[in-house]
Amino acid sequence: MSSLEEWQDVSVSSSSSFPCLEELKVVYCIKLKVMPKQLPSLKKFYSYCCNRKPIHSFVENLPSLTSVVIEHCLGTDSFPLGLGKYGSLRKFHIVGGRLHPECVRGIECLPQLESLHIGAAYEQLNFCPFPDANVKGGTYFPALCDLLVTGWSNLECLPEQMQYIKSLETLKISSLHQLEALPEWLGNLVSPRKLRIEFCRTLKHLPSQEQMLRLTRLRKLTIDRCDELAKRCEKGGEEAFKISPKVRCKEELFVQNTAWKKRQDVLGSSSSFFVNSIIFLKA
Repeated sequence: MSSLEEWQDVSVSSSSSFPCLEELKVVYCIKLKVMPKQLPSLKKFYSYCCNRKPIHSFVENLPSLTSVVIEHCLGTDSFPLGLGKYGSLRKFHIVGGRLHPECVRGIECLPQLESLHIGAAYEQLNFCPFPDANVKGGTYFPALCDLLVTGWSNLECLPEQMQYIKSLETLKISSLHQLEALPEWLGNLVSPRKLRIEFCRTLKHLPSQEQMLRLTRLRKLTIDRCDELAKRCEKGGEEAFKISPKVRCKEELFVQNTAWKKRQDVLGSSSSFFVNSIIFLKA
């Protein structure tokens, strides 16, 4: 479908040609300029490597969506403003390409949003357009439990607003190549059970031991392709003393200098193997 330019609704009436369609995936439609506007039952939308402008216009007309994933779409347009109207949205992932500073305005107030992945592939940006924490009469990201921040090659620090997310259970930090230390305010996150850090090649330091010990619910720490930090967190390393005994215990696992295939051979398919573990992965 790479040559498709117009996807028009063939219905001659005011009703949709796809009145029962609940999930739609649009992939590699780089030339696509026009999309239908009437899909009344649509709940989940996924787009990969497409022209961003018609994608955004399409989503703007569907405030009842529960899941929106937009990955590596071309163009400089931001996502439509006024995300506060998407009251049913549970999953919002916008990764790759250029992100306008206001692309996620209003998303911090959504009552059902559980998963947010935000990332850019724009070398000149040295900040992350994360929503402001000043929420009037409400809770900042009241239901968010899964957060990924990825792709800002020039980002030197994480957005401070993240520390006010009280429901967060899984935090993933990826491909922040200028990040040298995790912030001290990380200890303010009282609820994370899983922390994954990957592809941060200059990262060397965890927060202080005092702040790391405040992460009382943390049970799984994964350090993947962060060679400097992995070395420092190994047993006897400069950062190892900061990790709580509740994380480093008899079920801990160290996987070093292994390829992905060997990693799968070692870990197998048992998810319970990861409980109370610290994992190091290298290429």
